[in-house]
Amino acid sequence: MHTVTHSDVRNHECQECGKKFKTKASLSTHTLIHSGVKNHECQECGKKFKTKSELTMHTRRHSDVRSHECQECGKKFKTKGDLTLHTLRHSGVRNHECEECGKRFPTSKALNSHTFRHSDLRKFKCDVCGKCFKTKGDIASHMKIHF
Repeated sequence: MHTVTHSDVRNHECQECGKKFKTKASLSTHTLIHSGVKNHECQECGKKFKTKSELTMHTRRHSDVRSHECQECGKKFKTKGDLTLHTLRHSGVRNHECEECGKRFPTSKALNSHTFRHSDLRKFKCDVCGKCFKTKGDIASHMKIHF
């Protein structure tokens, strides 16, 4: 069983999407993605996840432990994924281009956040004066005029 982990043989295929796995256990875990079942619940906030690994990654967000350090600037992150995204800032790689204005971004998330600026959607409404804003940051800045 252990030697299978070192080979490239993937004999267990998902009937839903065709993705192949080395072990039956890996296939079983994967099939949860298609079922929509979320059996793993965060004890901190109640959010539910399909896999235990997703829950584990999520619970790190509740912690103040930042064990992943950027070798370039020393900034620390809670997850390896967050560090990986951060290092794109140092690399200068910007593969995601806005179709509207041509500005380039290191991640698709950053691009999506930017493209929202081009839309007319304003979903954040000021409870004091009724003015609407595109982002939480915009309304937070606006709220300063009321206090």
